[in-house]
Amino acid sequence: MAVWDDVICFGLRGPLVNGLAVLAYVGRNGPLRLPAGMPTLVLLDLGGLGIRDLCRCGGSLLILAGPTMDADKPFKIYRRSFGAGGVSSLQLLHDFEDGVEHPEGLALFPGPESAGLLVFYDKPSKKRVTGNSVWADWLELPSGR
Repeated sequence: MAVWDDVICFGLRGPLVNGLAVLAYVGRNGPLRLPAGMPTLVLLDLGGLGIRDLCRCGGSLLILAGPTMDADKPFKIYRRSFGAGGVSSLQLLHDFEDGVEHPEGLALFPGPESAGLLVFYDKPSKKRVTGNSVWADWLELPSGR
């Protein structure tokens, strides 16, 4: 889920619609009241992947995409940017290596020189576990945030 001033965006892991992932935008206009025309559904071509997590990054939306079921691959991070007239573009930012880890969460953090993402896993490899701690990944975002 990602929140803008008056809009909440939900991403669905599944089901896919004709192989496309579903984003739902709903208005945040008081409790359980939606403005006319809401919710708005958007279908995205994420290569047959569903949406695992969303993160707002300035005026764009970061999307953690992965399998709709319990599968080991693939997982990717996309940026959905919005241009003039509401036209959007989709850019692949990161393609995770094949493996048994399942990235499930994103958290945006400003860094000293550029923004980055913490990526959390629901099935971390043993190398990530130290005592009672689990290591996350840090991914630096390309300039333009």
